Amino acid sequence: MSVQNETVTLQSASQTAEQKLELASSAHAEELKTLRENFARQMEAKEKKFQDELANQQTARYDNLKANLEDADISHLIKSLEKTMVAIEDADNYEGGQAPKDTATLEHTSNIPPRKDDDGTDEGGPSHPTQASKTLPKSTRT
Repeated sequence: MSVQNETVTLQSASQTAEQKLELASSAHAEELKTLRENFARQMEAKEKKFQDELANQQTARYDNLKANLEDADISHLIKSLEKTMVAIEDADNYEGGQAPKDTATLEHTSNIPPRKDDDGTDEGGPSHPTQASKTLPKSTRT
């Protein structure tokens, strides 16, 4: 019987060891599951944070580019307006018999064709003899 008692004792110890192993394995599996869930949450949080930072950077870049373009458009319009105003002033002065104030505006207005008179010439003065008789004294008529 002693062999039989030893066999029963060994079987009982073996079952106890298997139960402990199952409990430990189950505890490790649960711990592993918890670690995986925590890791997944941390990765999701980091991904969201990264996406938010990227979106903020892109928004800031867009706003900066938009502001620069608006500034460039405004400054371009202002420069264009200033050139136009100077050209108009110079054209008014030139039509009145005065030379333009500076050569820089001549460069700007050089692409504008000369004004043609009624007779198609750009020589200035009245183009019709009837107009000449009205504006010029009789001694200078031709």
